[in-house]
Amino acid sequence: MFDFLSAAHVHPAECLIKVDGAEIADLYPYVTTVTVDASRLMETRGTITFASPADENDHWLVADHPRLRPGASFVIEADFTDAREEIVRGVIQAVSPSFPSNAGEAQVSVALRDDGARLDREPRVAVHGTPPAGTTDLAVLTSFLSGTGLVPHPQCGMGLSGLVLHQRTTDLQMLRDRAASNGYDLQFERGQVYFGPMRLTGLSQPTILAYAGQATNCRSFAPHNGNEYARQQRLMGRDAHGDPTRERTIDSDAAELGTQPSRMPTAQVRSRQRHDRYTTSSDDENQARARRSAVDGHFNIQAEGEVDGALYGHVLLPGHPVDIDGVGDMYSGTYFVDSVTHQFDVHGYSQKFRVCRNALGRSPAPPVSRLAGVLGR
Repeated sequence: MFDFLSAAHVHPAECLIKVDGAEIADLYPYVTTVTVDASRLMETRGTITFASPADENDHWLVADHPRLRPGASFVIEADFTDAREEIVRGVIQAVSPSFPSNAGEAQVSVALRDDGARLDREPRVAVHGTPPAGTTDLAVLTSFLSGTGLVPHPQCGMGLSGLVLHQRTTDLQMLRDRAASNGYDLQFERGQVYFGPMRLTGLSQPTILAYAGQATNCRSFAPHNGNEYARQQRLMGRDAHGDPTRERTIDSDAAELGTQPSRMPTAQVRSRQRHDRYTTSSDDENQARARRSAVDGHFNIQAEGEVDGALYGHVLLPGHPVDIDGVGDMYSGTYFVDSVTHQFDVHGYSQKFRVCRNALGRSPAPPVSRLAGVLGR
């Protein structure tokens, strides 16, 4: 199954940082750590830490740098010599110098936010859609992105239709609320905004290999298969007037990432859970929320792990599937990437990840091709 004899393919990984479109090459010697916490459910945040020496004229080489200012655009990439892959882009949130008693220990910490920060600047009072036709969630998203330099991802969902929405929040907060109302993910990646259901099928990212001899790129992997979450939701329906009707059961409709059920058919503990109705009178929205809760409960196999960035040779992205191999017949297979923490430091490039799945066993067939081809790697 694995090639135990060939030498490991090492991709020396360097961190490239651009501010307002240009690399900060003059500051690279002072970078000590770069950390990026990427998630499919929360905004991506990061921190760049610099050592900040001073010259004989009391000029602090990093703290006084004219390009490190809140509001500036940035892009962080991993350079694997033969290819560059983007980790995150967005805006600088804050710049925090530190001047301790020992000048040699002075530092500058630069806080980063993904492109969602562009939609989180001030609340807006607005009404979207007019009766009787209303509007759609996708139309609202498209209007929010106008003039920001961001575009909707081609695979975005339409969301609910016939909407008349009253806004009193920032555009970002409203999009997060609308994503929850549809049971959608909201992700900012490479200048695009994905607003849609979990992307469980299609192209997979390069395989993470454990116990694969010299081909190994996974430093650790620890799965947990529990029965803490309910994969069915009980929901009280509503009629056209908003009055309660019969109770219905909402089950997960997510594609299974494996060949065997993750739980015994006889397991009844927490197999169902009541989903509270929201204040909205929309039965479609209540069902979408309940269905997403059922899907999340279906993904009861949670795992944490870490890959060596130089051996993996790619940037692992949240919100997409990835194959993990070398951990047995039950736990090898396709997983869904929940979050990734990227870190560059003196030890190299590491990626700590959280993944989940809703079934056991290896996938019946390998993916047709790799996500890298779609994203232009």
